[in-house]
Amino acid sequence: MFVCCNLDNGHYAINDMGDNMGKFNEFSEIQNLDSNSVIEKAISEIDELCIWLFDRWCEQRNVIPLAYLMHTWPVASQDPYFYKRLSNTLDELVTFHCDSLSLYEREMVHDLKETAMHTSAYLAKGGGTLKR
Repeated sequence: MFVCCNLDNGHYAINDMGDNMGKFNEFSEIQNLDSNSVIEKAISEIDELCIWLFDRWCEQRNVIPLAYLMHTWPVASQDPYFYKRLSNTLDELVTFHCDSLSLYEREMVHDLKETAMHTSAYLAKGGGTLKR
């Protein structure tokens, strides 16, 4: 599993999370998000993380975070607005209902909102339409 991360030096990295979600294995740095294959992978990872959180919160019957997630996911189109909205909604979840999330879930939500925000920024700067 790959998650897009913003490094301190202004570059981006793809974090290879493998099968061990939440355990950072290795980074392969890239200069920017101008590649459609990278953004397609980020969009795929957003969906995978959302599915994982959805399944987890359904099993736990944790309705507060589930309601936040279902408010913006699945993403309706590849318009940058929808990815920014997903990121903002997840930020509100962490801000107002942090106590309803485990530490592990908070880390996953943080990674998801960062990836969604970077995806939104890329699409907004004219990243084009991606095939799904």
